[in-house]
Amino acid sequence: MTYYDWRKVEKQFYFPSTKPYILKKPAFQYLIIKRSKALSMESFIEEMELLLAVSKAIKLKSNQTNKNPDYQLFPIECRWIQSDSSKQVDFQLMIRQPQFINEKLLQQAVLSKNNLTHQFFLKKPEPTLRVFCLHKGSYHTEADCLNKMTHYCQSKGYQRIGKDYEEIYVADFRNHTPEQLKTVLSFEIEKTT
Repeated sequence: MTYYDWRKVEKQFYFPSTKPYILKKPAFQYLIIKRSKALSMESFIEEMELLLAVSKAIKLKSNQTNKNPDYQLFPIECRWIQSDSSKQVDFQLMIRQPQFINEKLLQQAVLSKNNLTHQFFLKKPEPTLRVFCLHKGSYHTEADCLNKMTHYCQSKGYQRIGKDYEEIYVADFRNHTPEQLKTVLSFEIEKTT
């Protein structure tokens, strides 16, 4: 059976440079947890752990079919959503899934986890042109990196679309000090006219 390791095959998405660069993000498939509580650190951690548990269950169910290749679990990602007209911020936690993962495997995985009250769904967003950059350190200093990315885009003739951005948690904050954190930041861009 083959084994897919994103850490070796897709370094451009998961281990970028600390210098910004532009890359088209394909239509990856994601497992997304439907939000059930107000934004708080406790709800964030709870939903992150549930998402990871269901993703592990999907992988186990997929491996039991003996039809699909085995794969390394992808890291947790978060889309931070801020409307242009409001200072209110929301988040959507997600974890990438191989293309062969389907609704049937998802439902089997959810059923294998007792007493789940959250809803999960698979979604494949459209491909987007994005700027990527690796941020090292505390989440509190991400604004500096995002500003650096914005300036880079402008210097290359691009502009940011909206205020949303995504994080990929390459280093899990539950197991690392703030100084050890590695977070891939990205946001959607378009060519300026």
